[in-house]
Amino acid sequence: MAIDPSAGRRHQQDVIVSSGYDTPDAYNWGEADVDNYIEAYDCRPPPIFIPLITLAEIGVFIYYGLIHAWDTDVYNDVSATSGVPINSPLIYDPRKRHEAWRFLTYMFIHNGYIHLAFNCLLQLVLGTLLELVHKFWRCGLVYLFGVIAGSLAHSVSDPFVLLAGASGGCYALIGAHLASIIMNWKAMQDKWLDNPVNFLSSGVVRLILIILLGGGDTGLAIYARFKNPHASRVGFSAHLGGFVAGVLLGIPILRNLEVEKWEKVCFWVCIVLYTCFVAAAILFNGFCVQINRCPASIY
Repeated sequence: MAIDPSAGRRHQQDVIVSSGYDTPDAYNWGEADVDNYIEAYDCRPPPIFIPLITLAEIGVFIYYGLIHAWDTDVYNDVSATSGVPINSPLIYDPRKRHEAWRFLTYMFIHNGYIHLAFNCLLQLVLGTLLELVHKFWRCGLVYLFGVIAGSLAHSVSDPFVLLAGASGGCYALIGAHLASIIMNWKAMQDKWLDNPVNFLSSGVVRLILIILLGGGDTGLAIYARFKNPHASRVGFSAHLGGFVAGVLLGIPILRNLEVEKWEKVCFWVCIVLYTCFVAAAILFNGFCVQINRCPASIY
């Protein structure tokens, strides 16, 4: 069907839809069509998932903090950098990997209030910005699957080590921001030098911030992980697993303002890669020999 080049963009898309071709609207569930990424920010509905999951993590931390305050074991006392409830049914314990919920619920357990505060602050900032554009259900899926990917990656790299914290979900949000940059680069760069707001929200600035934040924190985690192998170790494989999941799932799940042909191919490639990663990790855990020893703690 011929399309009049003088017709408006909205009319052209209506014609293409009637012809059976995919358009950005087909991937955006009826959301308003915009040309500039700034225009995509919308508080209807307001951010829901990230604030709720953050409150849940804080609530669980307070609950175990109160329990530890009543017992006589000094080791369990909650401080800035200690107080993880290693006997909680929520923490990931490799000796109990058959309890599959632990691969997700470990995100509710934190080792001290600095650990909790950092993760909560990071996910509130990154997640709220994502929800304003991509809405709560997309961000929720990426976050939760990132948490699972983080624990699966950890279970392969450190198969006999405890895991706690929401870092997998936080890094999934960082990866999701990178996925959004990849898909919406043109929209982010539209008039990006016209004013300070457009510049600060441009793809270039976002990419620099992601590299600094993700690379810097992961570098510190790797350094702390190997600096003192006898201390409570900081995990980095969960960070990497969450980040990779955020990229691989962010591309097919997050809102794409203008779908191009190569992005449709990338859509399926990312789904296949994530599925293969999860399947391989599950098989590893299924055939992993169980060793009854006290695991080290890692956060």
